[in-house]
Amino acid sequence: MNFHNQAVQYFMDHPNATWEEFYNQYLSADSPCKKTKPSIDKANAILKNPTVKAQMDAALKGKADAPNEWAVAVGLDIATGNYMVEGPNEGTPTTSNFPSANLGNKYIASGHSHAKKRGSPSALDLYSTLQLSQVNYLNYRQSYVYGINNGSVEVYALVITDKDLAGTFFSSFPKSENYDDATHWFKKESDFYDDVDRITTIYKHNNISNNSGENHNDYALALAYILDKHNAGISLAKVDANGNLKKVNVSIEQTTTNGFPDEKIVVSKCP
Repeated sequence: MNFHNQAVQYFMDHPNATWEEFYNQYLSADSPCKKTKPSIDKANAILKNPTVKAQMDAALKGKADAPNEWAVAVGLDIATGNYMVEGPNEGTPTTSNFPSANLGNKYIASGHSHAKKRGSPSALDLYSTLQLSQVNYLNYRQSYVYGINNGSVEVYALVITDKDLAGTFFSSFPKSENYDDATHWFKKESDFYDDVDRITTIYKHNNISNNSGENHNDYALALAYILDKHNAGISLAKVDANGNLKKVNVSIEQTTTNGFPDEKIVVSKCP
């Protein structure tokens, strides 16, 4: 969807919205799209780098329908500007290990596949990204996730857009209190589960206005919503039909159904 159509769709979905509200959401310097754009653009440039494209992107696209997960680690030599890719390494049906040992502080990104599943990142993927960027490898910023959707490969990315905010989010919502190892998702008693349940319920009723042109499951929508709601300093993006990573935006709007109060999910992507 081009920007003109996106603007038209926004006002169709928000009939009482003002131009100022649209401007604040997409165009102002403080808008979520503008603030995250430099980080998303960098993640996009890494994905399109010839070395990364050949050794990570092509490799993991070929593994997305495999019975086990596969993982790579991406490094950057700042002195030369050259990227290096370690792996891919084979994991299990539900876990993967990033081969980062040889990269040291050059380790900036990782990629892994979900074995025969959607590419929407799990809660484990989220906490792994935060752990790597905040504790283990301070130059780490991007986590790419490959999956299968109706026979086609899809690619998501968790992108650190503000390291300080991500650190605050990581300490405020610790993995031990919010992550369920059995499901690789959020615990039912976690700080996030009310929002997860809310998104899932609306999703199941198919009460969605999706202006992004991309297909998302309820896990992706819930994760994008939670990260933005808590100003987490980490954003969810997806590779669109044109091959470009775009930030996923999710909001919940009040509406009516048969005269009764209701809610719908509104999905868009940044220009």
